[in-house]
Amino acid sequence: MRYIFSIVGLLLLFEACQPEEEQLTTDPTAQLRFSSDTIFFDTLFTSLGSITKRFRVYNDSENAVNISSVSLGTGSNSPFSIFVNGVGGPTVNNVRILGRDSILLLAEVTIDPQNEDLPFLVTDEIIFLTNGNQQQVDLVAFGQDANFLRDSVLVCNTTWTADRPYVIFNSVLVQENCTLNIEPGTKVYNHNGSFIFIGGTLRARGEADQKIIFTNDRFDEDFIDAPGQWGGLIFLQNSRNHRIDHAEIRNANIGIYLGTPDDDDEPDLELSNTRIENIGGNS
Repeated sequence: MRYIFSIVGLLLLFEACQPEEEQLTTDPTAQLRFSSDTIFFDTLFTSLGSITKRFRVYNDSENAVNISSVSLGTGSNSPFSIFVNGVGGPTVNNVRILGRDSILLLAEVTIDPQNEDLPFLVTDEIIFLTNGNQQQVDLVAFGQDANFLRDSVLVCNTTWTADRPYVIFNSVLVQENCTLNIEPGTKVYNHNGSFIFIGGTLRARGEADQKIIFTNDRFDEDFIDAPGQWGGLIFLQNSRNHRIDHAEIRNANIGIYLGTPDDDDEPDLELSNTRIENIGGNS
């Protein structure tokens, strides 16, 4: 009995010496606080992963809490993924937060193609279970199916339509004596370092209310107006009879580069009603 009382005394002494922020509370009213109640991802092209979103989970209590589970609402079927203190989900168990402390969570999303022309909504939630108390943070993303082109030589006399955007990786080439026609309202998104090389003819004729857009493929805030995010439109020697009307060329390194002009009186490029902005080099 003497030994039992000694052990109990030591345990009580240890608990009394333990800092308050390390003492675990099981109070069901202990609520977590989040840096945001919704994690929103800008429109993403299907099959391509998102940037990583970061947010914090706060414990405002004086004592530590144990989060029994942090999980995605749709589990392993979710297009989203989470990382809790570096540990990946879809479920992470027994996460402790000290009193007046916080932890970092990361969230990403990869959206499967849906064969849809218009953007579509993708949602889920991160569910936190603490002392029997359930809270959640919503996950929201818009997906967009697209036409993906990578190191492509276009078929002669190709037409790009406004039904779905075009996403270019590395570069595409319009061959000599071939024409690329781009219809009003078409959007062309270019990955970092990508160029559109025209050896033949480019006909990009938009309308006042349906402009043709050439821009980068990053939609997060830091890249919306950032110059130098892709190469530009490069008109090669011997290309001719180009027409660009009612278009926007944005965020490139070289907006337009026109190769060696010929000696005739016909313009190699007619450019009208077109805005070229946020260019990193020469346009």
